[in-house]
Amino acid sequence: MRKDKRRKSNTEKTRKRKDRPAQRNVKSVRNEKNLAKSDKINWDQYEGTISAQLCEQYHYRKDNDEFYFITPKAFFVVDERALPVTCKLEDDRRTVKEIGNSTFYCSIIRSLYVCERYRGQGVQKGILKSVIGASEKTGKCILAIADPFRLTGRTHKKNPLICLNSFLEGDAYETFKDKELIRLQSKRFQKLGFQSIDWTVHAQITEKESHNIYVPENAGPEEKMIVESIKDGWKETAL
Repeated sequence: MRKDKRRKSNTEKTRKRKDRPAQRNVKSVRNEKNLAKSDKINWDQYEGTISAQLCEQYHYRKDNDEFYFITPKAFFVVDERALPVTCKLEDDRRTVKEIGNSTFYCSIIRSLYVCERYRGQGVQKGILKSVIGASEKTGKCILAIADPFRLTGRTHKKNPLICLNSFLEGDAYETFKDKELIRLQSKRFQKLGFQSIDWTVHAQITEKESHNIYVPENAGPEEKMIVESIKDGWKETAL
């Protein structure tokens, strides 16, 4: 009788273990939910933006106009400060009169970090495809800056929350200035439909090899003409 009770008890324990998720995953989900609720957002302010679309897909944290999105394997940052994209006035192919307004404003992907354990698995590509989908849905262009960096503070091979907290410390990462790495990252963007542009008139740190923009099919004609006027030709000789 005692043996049967012990066997039944072990069976119940096994069933309970199967019914509940791993404790590590429970903690991760709980942290992500707390992250999503960390800031109040005036959604009227961000109506129709790319970030508003991405908030429906990812957990996020908002700081000023920057949205920090987190996935189970990575994090990325989208800046919604409406950064300017201005036509090249000295370009003979387009004139301000033809373009109308010579500037439009769009979101920008500032950073994208994939945890070490998950690199080489197409995680970055999947994130960029979701950003492209949000761009197509909203009709908004989005800039992508190729600015490779590594975290120098506390990191984790497979926990993006720890990596994000390290990134938010500010001085806990450093960028790579190797132009070959920058061009390689830009080429990854361009394979998915981004275009190389010369945005140096507005950029404070990065060089033109870093600047890429995605223009959705339903973007306005002025946006398309402005982007056409500042297309950069370096990609013809890129890696």
